[in-house]
Amino acid sequence: ILSESAWEQPRLRQLVRAGQAVQRLTDRTFEQLSALPSPAGVAFLVDIPPVSPPDVDKAAVWLDRLQDPGNVGSVIRTADALGAAGVVTIGASADPGGWKALRGAMGSGRAVVLGESAPIIQRKTGEASAA
Repeated sequence: ILSESAWEQPRLRQLVRAGQAVQRLTDRTFEQLSALPSPAGVAFLVDIPPVSPPDVDKAAVWLDRLQDPGNVGSVIRTADALGAAGVVTIGASADPGGWKALRGAMGSGRAVVLGESAPIIQRKTGEASAA
């Protein structure tokens, strides 16, 4: 999705030449849809695949009631830098896939497995424990 002013940028018009479906919106409509005070004029609609809890044999970060999405994003970025298998939020935590968290993750949101309120995890020993 491009705003009219973003459409004026030749490198963004290359999306159409690359065979991607592009929808143009007026700048005003784009600004009304964006949560940002000064949107860049570029948005994407993507399917987010369902996620499973991280591999229990690897280190993961579990966030319990961390409500600030920017902080969730920072933890995601840090977990990625340290090689964690993933980040899982439990309780009333901010959505790790929300735009503010992903902005805080600065690209690491797709590098680690993200999950919300993981149910029961089967440990290697076979015993079940509540997350």
